[in-house]
Amino acid sequence: WKTAICQELAESESAFSSYESLLIANDSVYGPLQPLAPIIAKMSAGGADFCGITDSWRYGQHVQSYFILFKRHVACSWVFCRFWSDMAYHRSKHAVIWTGEIGLSRTFARAGFSFDVLCGYQDLRARYEREFSAVEHANLGQSVNSTHYFWDLLLLDAKCPFIKVQLLRDNPKKIPSVARWKELIGDSQSDLKDMIERHLARSRQP
Repeated sequence: WKTAICQELAESESAFSSYESLLIANDSVYGPLQPLAPIIAKMSAGGADFCGITDSWRYGQHVQSYFILFKRHVACSWVFCRFWSDMAYHRSKHAVIWTGEIGLSRTFARAGFSFDVLCGYQDLRARYEREFSAVEHANLGQSVNSTHYFWDLLLLDAKCPFIKVQLLRDNPKKIPSVARWKELIGDSQSDLKDMIERHLARSRQP
C-alpha cells in the first residue's frame, strides 16, 4: 500500500481527487463469501469517514486493516498523505500491526476523522454475551480477535465476507470449530473451497 499510494501522490498531490473513494485490501483473508458490491455500497453510504469490515478492541478500538474504504475527502487530506509517507517498512508482523493498523485508526481519529465497521466486535458481543464473556475471561478479561475466536459467528450471523488465512492455515489459538470451515462455507462456494484447499496445501509445504 505504502509504495503504491506514495507513488501516486508523488506524481500528483491530488491523485485521488477524481475518486469517489479509495479501497485498500490485502491477502490475509480468503473470500469473498458474500457479494462485495452491496458491501462496498454500504461502506460508502455510511456516515463514517473511513470504514472497515471488523474491528479490534485490543489496545483501543481500531479498524482491522485487511479491507478499508476511505472516502474521497480522507484520501485527499494532508493526514492521509503524511501517514503513508511517514510510515516505515517493517519485517516484524507485530510492528506492522502496531504502526500500520492500530496506528492508522489512531492517527486519523486524532485528526478528527470518524471510522466504523460493518461487523463490529461490540455489536456481535451484545448478541452473544455469554460466549464472549467466557472467552474473554479465559484471556484475562481482555477483548479477543473476533476473526479467530468468533469467525463462525462473523460468517453466519454478521455475514462477514472474509475468513482469515492464518486461522485456517495455523489456527494459532486452537479453535475447535475451525475444523468445520468447509461445512460453514457451504456447497454453493465449491470453487472458493477448492481454491482455499490448494492455497493451504502450498502454504503448508516445508
